[in-house]
Amino acid sequence: DIRANTNCRIALRVTDRHDSNDVIGAADAAAIPRSRPGRALARFGPGELTAFQSALVTGVTPPADRGLRIRVLDEIPAPDRAAPVTEDGAASRPRSEPEPKRGGGARPGPEDEPDIVRVVRAVNAAHRCRGGVRPRSPWPPPLTEAVEAEELAGIVEPGVPAAWLVDDPDGQRRFTDGWQPGCGHLVVVGGPGSGATTTLMTAGLDLARTRPPGDLHLYGIDLDSGRLAALSGLPHTGAVVAPADRERRVRLLRHLDSEVAARRARRASKSGAGIDPEIVLLIDGLAGLARAHDPVRDGEPHRWLERIWSDGPSVGLWVVASVGRAADLSGDMAASAGVVLVHATGEPGDGSRFGLRADTSDLGPGRAIRVSDRRELQVARFACGDEAAAVRALAAAAQTPDPARAPAAIGSLPSVVSAASLPVSAEESHNRITLRFALGDLGLAPVGFALHDGEHALVLGPPGSGRTSALAAVGAAAGPRAVVVADEPTDLCRRLGLAPVPAADLERLLGPDRQVQRGEPGAPQDCPQDWERLLGPDRRAQRGEPGDPQDLERLCPGRRVLLVDDADRVADPDGVLGRIAADAAACLHIVAAARTDRLRSAYGGWLSELRSSRSGVLFRPGPVDGDLLGAALPARLDLPAVAGRGVVVSAGDAAVAQIALVEEPGPGSVAARAGQVPDSGATAWP
Repeated sequence: DIRANTNCRIALRVTDRHDSNDVIGAADAAAIPRSRPGRALARFGPGELTAFQSALVTGVTPPADRGLRIRVLDEIPAPDRAAPVTEDGAASRPRSEPEPKRGGGARPGPEDEPDIVRVVRAVNAAHRCRGGVRPRSPWPPPLTEAVEAEELAGIVEPGVPAAWLVDDPDGQRRFTDGWQPGCGHLVVVGGPGSGATTTLMTAGLDLARTRPPGDLHLYGIDLDSGRLAALSGLPHTGAVVAPADRERRVRLLRHLDSEVAARRARRASKSGAGIDPEIVLLIDGLAGLARAHDPVRDGEPHRWLERIWSDGPSVGLWVVASVGRAADLSGDMAASAGVVLVHATGEPGDGSRFGLRADTSDLGPGRAIRVSDRRELQVARFACGDEAAAVRALAAAAQTPDPARAPAAIGSLPSVVSAASLPVSAEESHNRITLRFALGDLGLAPVGFALHDGEHALVLGPPGSGRTSALAAVGAAAGPRAVVVADEPTDLCRRLGLAPVPAADLERLLGPDRQVQRGEPGAPQDCPQDWERLLGPDRRAQRGEPGDPQDLERLCPGRRVLLVDDADRVADPDGVLGRIAADAAACLHIVAAARTDRLRSAYGGWLSELRSSRSGVLFRPGPVDGDLLGAALPARLDLPAVAGRGVVVSAGDAAVAQIALVEEPGPGSVAARAGQVPDSGATAWP
């Protein structure tokens, strides 16, 4: 059918006569010699064959030979009279004609343009001279190397994502698209300079553009270049953790893991479904998490992230992560990722892991291939690449969030916490006392330990680790219940503003039947005048006439916290401390500070008896020091070399904390809290 409706058929030289017959109806095309490249036969009708010589347009016509020359075929010289023919069949220039001079590195001038370029230019000029218009291209123009996010946002409806421009050659179109949480986790694969970090920034900024701060919370973990820090200026952002900030990174992952568990519990009870804001965690350089936290020795951050990845989408928590290589992404994460963008990588086969056949190693900056539909896209930039300016503009346009729906801030545990700024306190009930004297690492809230009747605590650490400061913090929390057990004034006495009480005097407090200690009415001689300093100035007003049972009951010390510094060097010849430590119903609680190595090597004695309470503070603990208090410490506990940083143990549960600092005498001293500060040389209350 095609041959029947074709008026002009052209055949160049063919090797088979049947091919010539099939095109022009004659075998003449098979007889064209190889020395005549470009010779052809045209068939315009039955038996009407015309031979012609086609011109060579891929060469460069010398300036002297410009212009189109037409000659009769018979006037073309025969091969023996023609110019020599090169191996490729083209006629060479006669020796008399000089070769055109061309500079080795110079740009080609008009005289060096190929003939085909001149022909195309002449055809276009002729088309314009006849009033013709440029025809529509059969395909859209190629994607540009730079796409502005503001321009894309202007062509979509409000609230619609506009983070990149997608090329769709099959559909003869280009369209704006982006990522939103309902699409699943977003994984960006790209090497250095490929635009992977820019993609994370664009995704975060585009989310902030389309959602108010009360409906979207952003968090960032930067393990690469540190560019995510610019997102901290958004009201949507709770925290962006720097690459070297290990403490906040652990706290953020723990917080998000707890948030996932809390949301699942609320939705299971149908008490919070549909009211929680969406949370997006951006991680730049996911492979850096394994370098910062060893998966074997420090596996908790990895387990938290795994639960966030697997359980987060069901409760509105999503992850946007970038990796430098496809191998840096685990198989489970790759299989469960909702959207995967592959930028240029150092390994050409990275795209094949996601089913891409095309080589992605030559993609330009910001250019990526979306794995789901194999379409190529260009990631947009905000504010022409000035991300800080884009953050300021979005922050100015955003609404002020309701404090109840604002993102939770992830702070750092300070290196110094004063007792005046920390609400150190003691809560007393009928059978226990709870002392809070430190700022906890978990929630950055006051922490401490609870001591039931007959329980005590130990403050352990090497010399110079802060044991005395910890005792001062415990004493500040105990307030008027604190008693410093020492033979002479010490630094602990000066800090708390208390006079020392020798260990031998504790026998008076116990009494022969311990009636006074337990708050029962006793004989007047059981409450001697010397115990007025133990009771504290607030107890003096309660004292009535001797012999009155009610006044005597108020006079009795009740629950007391006995502070013993350097307890490994305190002798107990009368066994008073040993009896207090062994009494399971005593209302006197010993908090003793000692060196870790000496306690470990000690056998028996009143100090070893305190270990059974499983409460206290550990400074600079070793791998097995937690056994002294019955606590299981993490395998990799890297505490910074900060004064007062330790592990608070309460009933065997350990938590990193910063112990409050009590200065002498200051707002945290017992004397100041009682309204009376003694002189620097005073050893007892007046």
